[in-house]
Amino acid sequence: MGKMGAERITPMSKQEAAQILGVDVDTLEQKDFDFEQVQSHFERMFTQNDPEKGGSFYIQSKIYFARDLLEKELVKSGALTQDKASQFRRAAEKITAQKTETTTEATEKQ
Repeated sequence: MGKMGAERITPMSKQEAAQILGVDVDTLEQKDFDFEQVQSHFERMFTQNDPEKGGSFYIQSKIYFARDLLEKELVKSGALTQDKASQFRRAAEKITAQKTETTTEATEKQ
């Protein structure tokens, strides 16, 4: 028997990540898949789910991890180069950093 309270967390699947970001999972398997579609959906959805604008931190987190998982899967399959992945990652980090700065400023005003 396992320890009480020690539950195993199931990682997000590629199918779930694609569904969250509104991307057809079958197109992810294609070598000519354009990750900009994922990035575009990520940016729009991450911003729309900003908790300060009535969104959900939980949903925003799922969106972030979905983008991250798809990026890693596409690099692993060769559909996305490491250089291009780094560019997309920096863009995602910039969006999340802007969110953090906004939250910090709002907290300091209180």
